[in-house]
Amino acid sequence: MLYSKDLKKSVFSWTSLSSLKRGQLVVSRQNRSCLKSAGHNSLFSDVLSIDKLFIGFLLFSRLAMAESNLDDEMGENVEGDARAIEHAVPNSPPASQPSFSMETIQEALKTEVDKIMQISNEYEINLSTQNINLSKENTEDTLQIRNLSFEPGTYHFHGLLNTTSGQGVHPDIQIRGSLQLILEIPVVSCIIQPEEEITEANITWQKMPLAKVGQGIVQRKDDLVGKTPRNQPIKPGILIRTSDLKSPVLIKKKDTVMIVYRDEGISLSSTGEALQEGAKGDLINILMLNSKKQIQARVKDKGQAEIQVIE
Repeated sequence: MLYSKDLKKSVFSWTSLSSLKRGQLVVSRQNRSCLKSAGHNSLFSDVLSIDKLFIGFLLFSRLAMAESNLDDEMGENVEGDARAIEHAVPNSPPASQPSFSMETIQEALKTEVDKIMQISNEYEINLSTQNINLSKENTEDTLQIRNLSFEPGTYHFHGLLNTTSGQGVHPDIQIRGSLQLILEIPVVSCIIQPEEEITEANITWQKMPLAKVGQGIVQRKDDLVGKTPRNQPIKPGILIRTSDLKSPVLIKKKDTVMIVYRDEGISLSSTGEALQEGAKGDLINILMLNSKKQIQARVKDKGQAEIQVIE
């Protein structure tokens, strides 16, 4: 086969020139059907002469050109319709209402929590449900929280969230979270060195989540005032443990101590030498200077102790 095209270009399949005899040409079955459909039965034959074949070729060339023009017109009409549809579609969708922010959702939750819980401490809301996308249906739409409840003995909650306009229209959003209680903890505002006594002027307050306040953390101002660092300086803004503090030393080792003995309205006093240091309330050993007898006395103030006879 030397050359082949579809109906738009040519309907003839040429055989090798060496196969032509007496000016004859073979027409394929497909092209014969095309000749019949075009109404040229007179041209139909298994073998056609060159003259008749040339006439047929001209007819089908015109038919192909007409069909090509028709396709072009249809293509232009389709493009025109597409442009019309494109212009009919608006360039941008209508503006939608803004979504509720997480801050607004937390404020609404706090309002509901205050209705069902009596919490004296300040608290924060930690939502486990993230990426809440809840849009307003209109400018007057508000949040609606339903079935808010807490797990027994905990601050973990769950409930349903929607908007007033979306209720019954859009599905509820299940929300979960917990409350984090906030405590005000006393801390020092400046560096306190060992042997330096903490005064009320040295104390400031810092808000801390309850979860970060472990056991042994000083939570009352009275537990700081009058205390001194036990070993290391105390830095400002740092949570202070009771083990970091000690009462100030009122009696040092080898200090002369005024010893007082009281019993049923009788008060006696004497002097002694401290065998060890002690803070207020500590029980220390003291050597009586007149009798060289060792006794135990409880530190009451600087240089003073109350006697306790060793039986």
